[in-house]
Order: sequence, then structure tokens, then C-alpha cells
Amino acid sequence: MTPTPLVEAAARLANATQEFGNALASMITIVVFEWSKSRTNSPQTLPPPQAAPTSKTEQPRSRTAWTVDELSESTALNRSTIYRLIQSGEIRAIRVNKGYRIAETERIRWFEEQERRLAADLGIVER
Repeated sequence: MTPTPLVEAAARLANATQEFGNALASMITIVVFEWSKSRTNSPQTLPPPQAAPTSKTEQPRSRTAWTVDELSESTALNRSTIYRLIQSGEIRAIRVNKGYRIAETERIRWFEEQERRLAADLGIVER
């Protein structure tokens, strides 16, 4: 029995999501390790991983806004890409002095929109 296109699309999305999660976790580990090395000259060990929040309501509230540089470092998006997204209105930002600040809620909204676009491209319909 051959799988339906919807089942195939769901499998592809699940695989892509898993690969993205693994890549993101690796990038975060590298960034944290490099940051900790830059803080001192002595070698550092990484802290033990913490359990991920189980829902959006449990997300840590430590950050309310991001600069373009901070968002670039945390997402692996190029700074020029972020500026282009701001100029096009795809990411809403507030001008502060000579820079921009992107609200945490806007960052979350943009990433959720990217997930919806990917699902639509793969032919997966939300119920």
C-alpha cells in the first residue's frame, strides 16, 4: 500500500522539523561554549542541559526585545537578511537611536509564520 500525499508530506515535515531541531541545538551549544570561552582564558565546561518548556506559556520571560545583532547570533540569520525583513515589513521593529529593537513576541510570530509557510509548501493543512 502506497502512502497518501498527505502522509508523505507529514513525514517530510516531521523529518525536516527533527533535523532543524538537532541543528539548532548544536548551534546553541556551540554559541554558548564559544561565549563561555571568550569570558575567561581558562577552558570551560558546558552546564548540563535544562529541560525544554512543554508549552508556550512556560517559555522563559528573561528577554523582551532583541537587537539585530542579538537576533542574528541567536537565529543564524545574516544581519543583512534581518534588515531586509525589517525594511520589507515582514518583521516589525522599533527604531531606537541608530538601531532597531525586535520584540520577543514579534520574533515568535515571525517564526510561527515561517512554520505555517513550510507546512503550506509541503501541502499540510492545519485542522
